[in-house]
Amino acid sequence: MNLQIFCGVRSEIESKKVLTDDLGFHFLELTKLKDCATIDGELREWLNFFRHGHEEDYMVSGAYQAVADANSWFENFKANDYMSSKAFQRAKHLRDEAAIRKAG
Repeated sequence: MNLQIFCGVRSEIESKKVLTDDLGFHFLELTKLKDCATIDGELREWLNFFRHGHEEDYMVSGAYQAVADANSWFENFKANDYMSSKAFQRAKHLRDEAAIRKAG
């Protein structure tokens, strides 16, 4: 698949045809984030969710509905045995694939 991204998503067939320009990528390097104390508001809640959402004792403050909804969805996902199994299988496959590439 050769999908070109330049100021939006372009068609694979007609490279000059712009399908949408509503595309953005945001990369959060959470390992570089030392302390959230200087960050206020909803951004702080999202950062805490991304950093600690997988932990058993993590609790959402409830101040921001979008973060609470994301946490609720994540909790339901973790409780679903089928989806958890599929996620585990995919993660294992990706690790195995990376190990093969590194070895070869």
